[in-house]
Amino acid sequence: MRPLLLDTIVLLWWLAGDGRLDLAVVHRIKLPKHHVYVSVASAWEICALEREGHVSFGKPARDCLPSEISIHRFHWLPIDYRHVFLAQQLPRDTLDPYDRLILAQAAVEGLALVTTNDQMRAQGVETIEGRTSHALPMRPIPTTTTRSPRPASAAPGNVRSHAPADTPTERPIPAWNAFPWGGTVTSGGRPE
Repeated sequence: MRPLLLDTIVLLWWLAGDGRLDLAVVHRIKLPKHHVYVSVASAWEICALEREGHVSFGKPARDCLPSEISIHRFHWLPIDYRHVFLAQQLPRDTLDPYDRLILAQAAVEGLALVTTNDQMRAQGVETIEGRTSHALPMRPIPTTTTRSPRPASAAPGNVRSHAPADTPTERPIPAWNAFPWGGTVTSGGRPE
């Protein structure tokens, strides 16, 4: 599987534990050995959304976003000249500068782009729909803990679950609609 690049809204939904994320995408992000990238352009966009009042973290994004990216074992994807030059060639009428940069990064770096934006499609870029197709858009995502798994013989009743065992190497999913440091994504946030 290709490494993933999360679009800004997908990152925000992940951090908030938002139930609108597709469960297949959640599973893919949770895979311990799977590389998941977050563009520096997303940090730039989140700061702009915060300044405009569309996203509230309870404290400045600069104080909490870097540690959250680290906690979830995501990797920052810096912007370089190849990304900028390709972004300049992408349509300006349907994509904002952040989207153009993120799409260009996915193309240049060969990453699978996880997005909810139908306009962020380009030939040669694998795009994964991040939004669930279920009728109930706000179902909660269960949280995980980082406790060590018990051996099957030590489990009560030795019953096997369909869900994977919690392990210290899984990426934690935060509680539904709340950032670990406080605050939420407002309903007036970035258009999907």
